[in-house]
Amino acid sequence: MHTVENISKRSETAPSAEKSSAKWFVSVDDRRVSLPRRKVPVSLIRHQAGVPADRVLVRDHNSPKDEVLRDEAEFDCVAGNSLYTVAQCDARPPAPCEAAAKLVFSVDDRMEETTVGRQTRETLLALVGISADHIALFRDYESPHDREIGPGEVIDFTDGPVFFTREKHAEFTAIVVNMEDKKVPGHTLTYDQAVRLAFDPPLPNTIYTVVYQNGPRAKPEGRMVAGDTVDIVCGEIFNVTPTGKS
Repeated sequence: MHTVENISKRSETAPSAEKSSAKWFVSVDDRRVSLPRRKVPVSLIRHQAGVPADRVLVRDHNSPKDEVLRDEAEFDCVAGNSLYTVAQCDARPPAPCEAAAKLVFSVDDRMEETTVGRQTRETLLALVGISADHIALFRDYESPHDREIGPGEVIDFTDGPVFFTREKHAEFTAIVVNMEDKKVPGHTLTYDQAVRLAFDPPLPNTIYTVVYQNGPRAKPEGRMVAGDTVDIVCGEIFNVTPTGKS
């Protein structure tokens, strides 16, 4: 499902499509329960998790005042997606809890709890015990537009908590140059490389315009001039056009 070919063939509208189709889930008694969207009725979680009628759902704040959830209430994963159940007779009255709620990330179906909603590629992999060496990390979406997370890139829980990895069998990055799939050694691209990938050999005494999109979250789009080098991620799109004479 998540192949390099799928990742590299993304449309210009992919970023907005990605955010709207992020996968969501809750952890109920340490068991992952997938949800169709970020906000759902508590009663739907009860049904999907098979919680019996004599137990209630509680949002985990690691506090003696953990929030008991009413079945008729709307549940928002961003407010904390780690839940557990208790017998109704032992539950305290429903009330908000001021302590930070636990957030659960999932990488390759490995779940890990934290109260920190902003991570990086490196800290998220370390959180679930995966070595960052030779690993590509992607946020998982309900679409073919899964996007690689670049080195040092900030990952926000509000954009979705589900990720997967792929081993980098070779040190190449798959990109698209003038609508053609290309593989580039490493994870950077120079202006001259971009021009040669588009025009081999380049036209003599010609100035080229190089623009890119779907790049690393820190700088997803921009323009390159002679001498520039940029970080690249799998599926990044480059357009190279001759614009004048030198």
